[in-house]
Amino acid sequence: MPQAWLTCVAVCALAVLTAGLLATPSLAQAEDDTVTTTLEPGPNLAGWTQSAADIEVIFDAIPELEVVYAWDGQHQRFLWAVRTDAGLLGDLKELNPGMGLWLLLGGEEPFIWTRPLVERAGALSLQEGWNLVAWAAGGGASPSDALQGLSDILTAAADATGAEPSSLSRGGAFWLKTSAPAVWEQPTTLASPERMEAIQDLPWVKDGLTDFEEASVDDLRYLAEARPRSFRALMQKSWIEGQHDLAMQNVLLYLAHMARQSREAPVYDILQMTLLDSVTRSNHALRTAMSEIVFGRQEGWEQSLRKIAAASRREEDITGWNISLQYIRERDPEVSEIVEKIPWIAEILRGSSVREDDLNDHSAILRTVTRMYIRYPLLLDKLLSWEWFSETPSRSTYSIVESLDNLARYVGKDFALLVAGMPFLDTIDGYEWEAMEFLQGLARSDKQEVVETVARASSVDGIDDEGALLLRLAYLQANDVPLGGVLGNMAWLGDGVADSERSAAVLVQHLAFEAEPLLHSLAARGWLDDGVSRAEEGVLDQFLSLAGRVARKDIAVAVRISGMPFLDSVDGADAAAMRSLVGIHWEGSESPLMDILDHPTLEGGLADEDTPLVAVLHDVGRGGGADFNKDVALAVLEPGAFKVETRVVPVPGLEEVRLAVVA
Repeated sequence: MPQAWLTCVAVCALAVLTAGLLATPSLAQAEDDTVTTTLEPGPNLAGWTQSAADIEVIFDAIPELEVVYAWDGQHQRFLWAVRTDAGLLGDLKELNPGMGLWLLLGGEEPFIWTRPLVERAGALSLQEGWNLVAWAAGGGASPSDALQGLSDILTAAADATGAEPSSLSRGGAFWLKTSAPAVWEQPTTLASPERMEAIQDLPWVKDGLTDFEEASVDDLRYLAEARPRSFRALMQKSWIEGQHDLAMQNVLLYLAHMARQSREAPVYDILQMTLLDSVTRSNHALRTAMSEIVFGRQEGWEQSLRKIAAASRREEDITGWNISLQYIRERDPEVSEIVEKIPWIAEILRGSSVREDDLNDHSAILRTVTRMYIRYPLLLDKLLSWEWFSETPSRSTYSIVESLDNLARYVGKDFALLVAGMPFLDTIDGYEWEAMEFLQGLARSDKQEVVETVARASSVDGIDDEGALLLRLAYLQANDVPLGGVLGNMAWLGDGVADSERSAAVLVQHLAFEAEPLLHSLAARGWLDDGVSRAEEGVLDQFLSLAGRVARKDIAVAVRISGMPFLDSVDGADAAAMRSLVGIHWEGSESPLMDILDHPTLEGGLADEDTPLVAVLHDVGRGGGADFNKDVALAVLEPGAFKVETRVVPVPGLEEVRLAVVA
């Protein structure tokens, strides 16, 4: 919070403030259009929620009040008024709705302060820099929700102690620091008892609430209080009384988000769209697209939404694609024409049938295109220039587009444009998406490191396909000397990665990042040094499933297995045994794997002669059903329970094949 208060007068108040003894008033909402605050002796932070008044009014209302401070946001300084025997002194002459106030109380008893709450108290003009403001909306509000509409300019928020507020209480006050002037409209209309009863009467509310349903009730209450006209329109929808499901939860969530970021009119207009006459999973992408446009916070977005709403009332089959593209159509018809001529987009706009899962991915790509148009137009130009973007999207397409967007957000649009211009993205036919996801993840934790990693991996012309494949290796060699040395001993990684080695290279690098102790253990066996066979690749894949991307406790289990005799060298039987062990590990909420490994038959670790028997344990334990029976699997390991015979079978066109027959 600002330090300018050090220049304030009234030594008694200053001493308390500088000591940090800042009482947090207890606040309780009164009924209808009043608010009540309990003021404690000493300093209190509270809001002026009633109409404009002369300074004398607050001193008359609070008999023990000695000093009042308000903050002049325009000049970034305090104004003050103090009660003296000769009357009131100071330069604070008038109190205006929405003012945040420091109130210094004398005496030894708390004072209950009840005052009117006017709508105007929630319409605030913020100045660049610090602002001391009242909170006139609902009590117990989450700051992250309440301040969403200021996310582009908000740089700090603080309560009476100087810490970030944990919640906002009606009638309270707090500090906001913004990087630009803004008009901030808080929702101040109190929900009437009738509106609250309407929520309680919904069938899915009467039946008792799950956690998901409670979140939806919170959204409904917010709309009832903050946007009454929209709430009435929403409650007229027949689906609101139906079964609560994910589709309903999402539409209520998006409507509440929009309401927090906008005035009443755009939210009400959205509710007039024919697309919201029913709510199903299939129009989830459309609702997401609308929220993306709102969150774009571009000048004129409300007008765009109104035009979309008007169009939707004329089109019975409006889709999310229309919504996502409408913003671009309004701003730049030339760009819109280019986007809409892309073959896979044109097909969907014509109503061609697309699988629902694919349609969700395609919708997500188009939403990102809209976001890029708003925020990073040069990056969108590059995206539209790639031939592969015109082809039917794959999961790789979705991953690369999303990663580019995130690199622009986390590191900067110039860096994202630099990456987009590198050769490895000219085509996508392999592991380009792996490289992009790695860069995206690294950027979230360390912006500078992702820039340096790209620089190290780039030749004069940028990163090529092989450089993209080995991005993790370049990072590890620069940042983890011991692990870089282990990987450096694998000559096949350093002499150029052949097509047949690409998937193995990716597995090794994932293990290095996600299960480093396991990779050290496997590397010590020696068979990773000279390349990776098909069977060895299968074992690495199973180890990654066991120990990578999950809780670290699984790494200890994987390290134990990696030291067992059956992995002195690796063949197909060893890979099959690993598949069985990993399958057992993922059975049920508590893994039965440790019980299997602790069986006396496997004392000293799994040996080569045991691998055929272990390879069938998972299937035998399931007995053809869905549930794994640990006792059956343990019985298989009892001495003499099963007999294993090895046979060599000649297969035309192949070398001799060794089969293990478990009887």
